[in-house]
Amino acid sequence: MAVPGVRCTQCGSDTDASSRFCPTCGKSLEAGSSTSVETLALPDPPTFPQPPLERAASTPSHISSSAMADEGRFLPGTLIGGRYRIITLIGRGGMGEVYRATDLTLAQSVALKFLPEAAARNQSLLERFHNEVRVARQVSHPNVCRVYDIGQVDGLPYLSMEYLDGEDLATTLSRIGRLPPDKALEIARKICAGLNAAHAKGVIHRDLKPSNIMLDRRGEVQLMDFGLAAVAESVRGLEARQGTPAYMSPEQLRGSEVTSRSDIYALGLIFYELFTGKKAFEAKSIAELIQMQESVRPIDMSSHAEGIDPLVEPVILRCLHPDPTQRPPTAVSVSAALPGGDPLAAALAAGETPSPELVAAADAGGLTGKRAAVCFAAVMAGIAILPFVNSLDSVPVLTPMAYPPVVLEEKAREIARELGYASRPADWSSTMRYNDPLLRFLQHRDGAKDWRALFEAENPVQLRYRQSPRLLETSPDGAVRDNRPPHDITGMLRLTVDSSGRLREFSAVPPQMEETPGDAAPADPVSVFRALGFPLESFSASTPRYTPETAFDTRQAWTGAHPGLEGVKVTVEVASWRGKVTDVSLIWPWTRPGRMTEEATSSQERWGQGLSLLMLAIGVGAAVLLARRNLRAGRGDRPGALRVAAAMFALGLLSWLFTMHFVLSFALTTYAIYHFGSSLAGAALVWLIYMAMEPFVRARWPHALIAWSRILAGNFFDRRVGSDILIGMLAGVLFLVGLELQNALIATKGSAPAELGLVDLSGTRSVIGNFLDVLKSAITSSFLITLLLFGVKRLVRRDRIAAVATAAVFAGLQALQRGSDYAWIEFAFLFVIYGGLTFALMRFGLVTGIAAIVTINVAGQIILSTDFTAWYEATGFLKVLLLAGLACVAYRASQRRRATVEV
Repeated sequence: MAVPGVRCTQCGSDTDASSRFCPTCGKSLEAGSSTSVETLALPDPPTFPQPPLERAASTPSHISSSAMADEGRFLPGTLIGGRYRIITLIGRGGMGEVYRATDLTLAQSVALKFLPEAAARNQSLLERFHNEVRVARQVSHPNVCRVYDIGQVDGLPYLSMEYLDGEDLATTLSRIGRLPPDKALEIARKICAGLNAAHAKGVIHRDLKPSNIMLDRRGEVQLMDFGLAAVAESVRGLEARQGTPAYMSPEQLRGSEVTSRSDIYALGLIFYELFTGKKAFEAKSIAELIQMQESVRPIDMSSHAEGIDPLVEPVILRCLHPDPTQRPPTAVSVSAALPGGDPLAAALAAGETPSPELVAAADAGGLTGKRAAVCFAAVMAGIAILPFVNSLDSVPVLTPMAYPPVVLEEKAREIARELGYASRPADWSSTMRYNDPLLRFLQHRDGAKDWRALFEAENPVQLRYRQSPRLLETSPDGAVRDNRPPHDITGMLRLTVDSSGRLREFSAVPPQMEETPGDAAPADPVSVFRALGFPLESFSASTPRYTPETAFDTRQAWTGAHPGLEGVKVTVEVASWRGKVTDVSLIWPWTRPGRMTEEATSSQERWGQGLSLLMLAIGVGAAVLLARRNLRAGRGDRPGALRVAAAMFALGLLSWLFTMHFVLSFALTTYAIYHFGSSLAGAALVWLIYMAMEPFVRARWPHALIAWSRILAGNFFDRRVGSDILIGMLAGVLFLVGLELQNALIATKGSAPAELGLVDLSGTRSVIGNFLDVLKSAITSSFLITLLLFGVKRLVRRDRIAAVATAAVFAGLQALQRGSDYAWIEFAFLFVIYGGLTFALMRFGLVTGIAAIVTINVAGQIILSTDFTAWYEATGFLKVLLLAGLACVAYRASQRRRATVEV
C-alpha cells in the first residue's frame, strides 16, 4: 500500500500530500501555486513510522532576506513581548513562521521563529521547540547560528535567534545550480567547523541539509535549526528516524543507532550537491533510497561538472560509506582531507585541540627541493668549515698536544716509578681538564700576548691521574674524581701532568703503620725537578708555606723564575716521608689555598647559579601543577609521553655504559642499580615536563609538533622530519657563527682563547657517550625552553614578546654563569643568538630545536687543526662525519614524496 505524496519541483524535496507547504523551500503546495508538484510514492507508515509533522523538515529559508508577499500572522510594526518590533515575514514552513524583528532593548536585528497554532498544542513539537533552544545554546561557534531565548505571545511560543542577511544553501543551489570549486571548498570547510563544534559538545544535528545551512552576504556560513538535535547517547529506536529522509544515513533510515558519523554521511550528501549541483541519490521511495545508499556508487562527480579537484570525490565517497566505522571520524578530519586542507588550522578554527594522531597526519609538507638543497649546502659548509675556524684560536689547538691520554697515563706511571712507587696498581683512572687559574692569569697580564708561545712555556691542558692498590670504588654511582674515592689508602697516588708529559702535582699516601720506623730524611729533589721540567740550578731554597694533604715528616721548598714565562716566579714545595716523596706542589702567583675558607666564586657567578636554581625550582613546580591539571582533565598524549620517557631512560643507561669506570666487583651491581634508578628518575622528570608542556603546545602551536609526532609514530625518515632537522642544523650553524663573532670581538679586548670540550680526547668510547649525553640534554632543553616560552606567553599574550623575553632569560643566565669580564658583550650576542633559536623553535617546532642544540653542542666542541697528523684529528673528523651523515639522511628524507593524509 502506498500513501499519495508530492515532490516539490522547486527544490526536489518529498512530503505527503496533506502538507500545504514544501518542508524544504517553504513554497505553497496548493493548487494554483506557481510551484509545481509531482506525485511521489512513499512506503507504508510501518516501514517509516513517523508522524507527518515530525518527519517534515524545519523552516527552509527561515532567515532569508527575500521577503514574501504574504505579511504573515504579525503585521510590520507589531510589538512582541514588549521588546521585539516586527519588521517583516522572512520565511514560512511546516514548523511555523520566521520574522525579522528589532530587539528594542539591545537595538539590534533578530529573527523570531513562531510555531503554528496547531503545533503549539502538540506536546511533542513543543518539546522539540524547547530542545532547539536548549541544544543550540550549548554550541557557540562562528559557524553556528546563535539562539538567544524563548518566549510566548498570545499562546504561541517563539524563539529569538541571530538574524542573518542572506539565504540558505538550498535556495542558492536551486538558483545557480552549483558553486565554483574554490567557493565550494571554502563553504565546505566552514560547514565542517560548525558541525565539529556541535559534535565537540556531544550534540548530533540529525537534520543536516542545505536548507539548514545559511550563507550571509559576507560569505559566512552558519548551521541552524537544531530542533532535531540530540545528545548522542539519547538517540535510539524510532527517535533515530526523525529527520529529512533525503539527507539521512542508512542506519538512521533503518532506525539503528545514530552517532556523529550519521551527520558525516549527511555532510557527504551536501558536499556532493555543493560541488555538482546534483543529488548523490535520486530515489522514488525510502526502500529504494536505502538500497541505493548501501549498494550503488554515486555517479562520478566529473560527469556532472568540470574543474572539480580529483581529491574531493574520494573524501565525499568516504563520508558516504554505508558502514559508519569506515567514515571519517570527525568533521575536522573531513576538512583536513579536502584539497589544500590544513587539519591543524581546521581544528583550531573549530575550537578543538587536535589529537596527536591528527598532528602526525597533518599534511604540512616540508622544504621544497631548492630550499632543501640550499639549506643542506649551508649546513654541510658550516660543519666542514666552522670546526676549523672555531679551533684555530682555541686552547687545545694553540697548546702543544704531544701525547694522547693513554700515553700521558703511562708518563704519569713512569714519574711515579722515578719517585719510588713501582708497585703495579690494581686500578687507575684519568680525566682531561684545563688549568683555569693559569688561563685567567695570562688573560689579565698586560701587553700583547702570543698565546701559542705562552702555552708552549706553560701548558694549560692537563691530565688528572689516579691509581690505587685497591679498586677505585665510589658509591653510589662509580664516578672517580679527585677525592672520590677518598685519597686515604696506603699506596694511592694522585698526579697531574700537562699534555707535554710534565709533572704539575703529585700526592701519595704513606703507610698507615711502619713495621720498622725509620728516621726522617728529605727526598732527593733531582728526580722531582726532572719530572717538572725545571732546572734545579735556577732555583734557590725557600721556606715551605703550604701544608700537604697527606702525612709527611720533612718539607722542602725552592723558588725560582719560570723558565718560559717572563716575570713569573714559581715555588716548588716537596714533602716526604722517610725520604720518599709524598707531595709535590707548585705555588704560582695565582695559587690560592683551596682548603681554607675563602670565596670560591664571584658574586656574578653566584647570582647566575642562584637564578638558575630558582628558575629550575619554578619550572619543576609549574610542570608538576600543569601535568596534574592535564591528567585530571584527560589531556595529554600519554602514549607519546611514555615513549619519550622510555627513550630518555635508554639514553641515560647507554650514556653511562659508554662513560662508566668499570670495576669487576660487587660494586658494579650497586652502580647499575643507582644508574638504573637515576635514569628512571630522569625519564620520569621528562615525562612530567612533557605532560605539562605537550597539551598546551598541541592546543595552540600544533604545527610545532608535526615532525615530533611523526618521530614518536616511528616515521624517522619522513619528509617533514628531514626538513625540520635540516632547518635545525642550519639554525645551529648560524648560532655557532654568532658565537664566533662574539669570540672574535672579545678576543680584541684580550680575552683568553676558547676552551673547547676535552671529553672527546679520551677516545671513541667517550665520543659516543658524549653524543648520547648531548642528545639527551637537547631533548630536555627543548622541552624546558618550550615550557618557559609557553609560560611567558601566558603572561604577555604575544608570541614575539614571549620569544624575546625567553631569549633574554637564557642569555642573561648563561652570561652570569660564565662569570666573564665581558658579560655585557656576551649577553648582547647571546640574546640575538637565543632569540633566533627561540623563533626557530616557535616557527618550526621541537625537532628543529633539538637538531639545533645537538649541532651546537657537537660542532661547537670539535677540536681540529690544520696539522692533520695530530693524534686528536681522527676524533674530530669522526664527529664531523657524524653530523654530515645526519645532514645527508635529513636531506634525503626531505626529498621523499609527500604522503597523502588519511582521515
